[in-house]
Amino acid sequence: MVIKVFITNAMLAAIVSCGEYALTAQRPSESVETGKCQIPIYKGRDADRKAKILAKPEPKYTTAERRQYRGESITLRAVLCGSGEVMEITVKSGVAPAVDEKAIDAARRIQFVPGQKDGQPISTLVTVLYKVK
Repeated sequence: MVIKVFITNAMLAAIVSCGEYALTAQRPSESVETGKCQIPIYKGRDADRKAKILAKPEPKYTTAERRQYRGESITLRAVLCGSGEVMEITVKSGVAPAVDEKAIDAARRIQFVPGQKDGQPISTLVTVLYKVK
């Protein structure tokens, strides 16, 4: 036996406005082990509200790394996932593997408010720049 259910836009709006459903809809995906964000990625211009970075921690370089690479830059690409996590971090241009890894660790700790599209959290692809000081 097959039961078909048709939901109108008004019915969907009523379901979405229910607090319990809204909380469930915003939970992060269970497939976290892949490191892939499961929430759609939008370009900033396509979002109703862009992601807002609240805190960007600095990498914890050693004194020797600071001395050796002072003035150098590490450029990363990352997804600010709609779940509130920074994911899919890759090095676009780096300095040295150990130094790059410290920049990646710092990028993972970025705190942000996800962007929104049609009232739902979205993911955004960003470039993150760190200078060795």
